[in-house]
Amino acid sequence: VEDRELRTYNTAGVKENGTFYDNEVDDYGQTHLHAIYHHQWSDLHLQTTLHYTKGAGFYEQYRSSDDLSDYGLNLSPETDDLVRRRWLDNDFYGMIFNLSRSKPQYSWSIGGGANQYLGDHFGEVIWVASEGEIPPQDYYRNDAIKNDVNLYGQYQYSFPGRWTVFTDLQWRTVEYKFQGFSSDLSVADQKVNHHFFNPKLGIEKKLGAFTTYYSLGVAHREPNRDDYVQSTPSSRPTPERLIDHELGIRLEQQNLAMSLNLFMMDYKDQLVLTGSINDVGEYNRVNVQESYRRGLEYSLNWRLVPRLSMGGTFTYNRSRIKYLVESIDNWDTGEQIVRAHRNVPISFSPEIVNSLYADWTLMKMKRSDLKLRTDYRFVGKQYLDNTGDDQAALEAYRQTDLTILMNWYPQGFNQITLKGQIVNLFDRSIISNGWVYRYVSSGYDARPDDPHATHIDGDTYTLSGFYPQAGIHFLFGVTMQF
Repeated sequence: VEDRELRTYNTAGVKENGTFYDNEVDDYGQTHLHAIYHHQWSDLHLQTTLHYTKGAGFYEQYRSSDDLSDYGLNLSPETDDLVRRRWLDNDFYGMIFNLSRSKPQYSWSIGGGANQYLGDHFGEVIWVASEGEIPPQDYYRNDAIKNDVNLYGQYQYSFPGRWTVFTDLQWRTVEYKFQGFSSDLSVADQKVNHHFFNPKLGIEKKLGAFTTYYSLGVAHREPNRDDYVQSTPSSRPTPERLIDHELGIRLEQQNLAMSLNLFMMDYKDQLVLTGSINDVGEYNRVNVQESYRRGLEYSLNWRLVPRLSMGGTFTYNRSRIKYLVESIDNWDTGEQIVRAHRNVPISFSPEIVNSLYADWTLMKMKRSDLKLRTDYRFVGKQYLDNTGDDQAALEAYRQTDLTILMNWYPQGFNQITLKGQIVNLFDRSIISNGWVYRYVSSGYDARPDDPHATHIDGDTYTLSGFYPQAGIHFLFGVTMQF
C-alpha cells in the first residue's frame, strides 16, 4: 500500500515484451434528460417525473496470444495478439409519480414507476498483429431488455396519546429478456419474470422531544443480468429476501438532532460469489441459505452557535454468512476442490464506519456568504471475499476533505456557488476496493511473478488485485441556479 510505484502499476495493456499498449482505455459517456411536473391543490400534492438516459461507450483491450477462432477469425497464425473493444449501447427511460395528502392526524401517498432498460452488448476486434488494423469484426452480440414496474401506498395515522402507526406496501414486477443458455447449453432467447411484495409496518411514540419507534419490513432483490446470461435455467440463482427489524430513538430540537437505530437484518438466499463454476463454465453468484447483519447506527447534528455546526455518524455492523462452501481451482488437475466455512464475514462489509464534519460560516453579507467545511471519514477493515481470510482483507483507512464555498445571490439568479475542494487533505494511501482469487498448484508458485500473490498453506495461493484511490487532489466547480 505504501509503495507508490507499486500502487500505480497496472498490468492492463501489457504486451509480452513488457511494453504497454497506449490506448487501453474505458470510453463511456451518458446524457441525462428529466422533465418534472408538480402541482398543489390545497393539501393534495402531485409530482411526476419523466426521465431518459442515453449511454454509449466501450473499453479497449490489448490481448496477447489469443485463439483467433474464439473471435470468428479464420487467419494464420491461429493464435495472435489482437485489440478488441467491448461495447455497451444502452437506453434507460421511464416515469415515476407520487400523489400525497397531509392532514394534522393522518397522511397518505400513492405512487409508483415504470422503467425500461435496453442494453446492446457487443464486441469487436479492430486490430490483429499479423494483419494490422482491420474493419471492426463482431465476435459477440447480446441484447437485453429489463422492464421494472412498481406501485406503492403509504399511510400514517396519529392516535391520541402521541402514538403513530405507519405502513408502506409495495408491489413490484421485474422482467428480463435476453439471449442465454438453455438447459442443453444451446443459445436461445430467454425470459424471466419476478413479482415481489415488499411490506413495511411500524409504530412510534413521542416522549417530549424524543420519538421512539419500531418497524418490520420485508424486501426482495432480483439477480442481475450477468447472473442470468452466464447460467442455464437449472443453475440460475433465485432472488434474495430480507427481513429487517429496526428499533430506535430520535431527539429533535431547534439546534440539536440525534438518533440511535438498532437493526437486525436476516437474509434468505443472499447472492454471493463462492468461486464455484456453474454448468456453462462461469464463476456465477450463488444463493447462500442464511446470512445476517446486526448492528447500530448513531447520528448527531449540533448547531453550537449560529455560524458553526458540527456532527457525525457512527455505524457498527456485524455481518455473517452462517454456512458457505468455497470452490478453489486446482491448476494441476483442472478440477475444483471445496472448503466449508461457518459464520464468516460478508464481503465488503466493514464492522466500523464513522464520519465527522464541521461547517463554519466565515462571512455572511446581504448578497453573499463564505463557508468552510471539513469532513472526516473512517472505514474499518473489510474482506474481498466471503471466507474471512486476513490475506484477502482491505485494511482500515481514514480520509479528510476540506471544502470552501462562496455563494452569491445576484439579481437574475437564485444563487451562484463557487466551490473549491481539497480531497484527501493529508495525502493518505487508501485502497477501497479490490478482488481476490485462490488456486491450488504443486507446480507453480506465483509469488516471484506477482508482488500481490501470497501463500496460504500447502499448495494453496492467493492472487489479489487492488484499486488504490488518489492521493491529495483538488476539485473546482461553479453552480448557477436560476
